[in-house]
Amino acid sequence: MFLMPVFAASVRALVTPAAGAWFTEQARELIELAVPPVAAQTCEVSYTTHDSRRGTFSAQIRVRNTGTTTIRGWELAFAFGDSQTIRSDRHSPIEQVGSVVTVSSDRHDATIRPGGRTTISLTGRTNGGANSEPLLFVLNGGGCTLK
Repeated sequence: MFLMPVFAASVRALVTPAAGAWFTEQARELIELAVPPVAAQTCEVSYTTHDSRRGTFSAQIRVRNTGTTTIRGWELAFAFGDSQTIRSDRHSPIEQVGSVVTVSSDRHDATIRPGGRTTISLTGRTNGGANSEPLLFVLNGGGCTLK
């Protein structure tokens, strides 16, 4: 008698991605259940897209300090999966090389106290591609938890 394996995704009623595609829910679960445990990140990032139309978009990135020490000066890096480009940011200096975007603090938002947050507002173009959300954010060289 042959038994078919039951996969966690089907039990949880999740839609699994195509072969080779990123599976965010499974990645989160693997990190949560890792042995030895993965060290807790000291930042949490949320990314929200607004007004995505006619090849343009606006996005808001919220960065929260989940660590125990104050961050003084920061640099947030992330990469788009498609052909998006950033046109502007309201305050912070920004640079884009290929798909990698780097946003640096300015004098108004350079300090993030433990439990505190800062918000980055961006506008950009999709350049004919889809408007995809970044999956990995790095703050001052260390990974952040994606909320």
